Amino acid sequence: LSRVSTLLALVMILTALFVRAQGNATSLSVKNSSDLTIVELYVSRSGREYWGQNQLGNPLRPAQTFRLPNLPASRYDLKLVDHEGYVCMTQIQIVRDEFVELTNDWLLRCEGRR
Repeated sequence: LSRVSTLLALVMILTALFVRAQGNATSLSVKNSSDLTIVELYVSRSGREYWGQNQLGNPLRPAQTFRLPNLPASRYDLKLVDHEGYVCMTQIQIVRDEFVELTNDWLLRCEGRR
């Protein structure tokens, strides 16, 4: 009986740890509602000089959504590059699953073209 009790307690502890870990993980979803194709997306914790690698495996075309899972809650810098080479940099605070919608107006203002 003690072996079963120990195993049951271990399962409960591991389940609680898994649920807690899942609660700390967030995601970033980016929907491209613009007419522009986004060819690069970089995500870096704010204040860091290194951008890391392009997170997009394929270009993010109009009407497509890209999801980046398992981000720790934090403030992030985002860098987007469109198919014409224009760059947009912005900051976002992620505390839970976050959704960003890219529109023509938002991208043009961010890229300094308006």
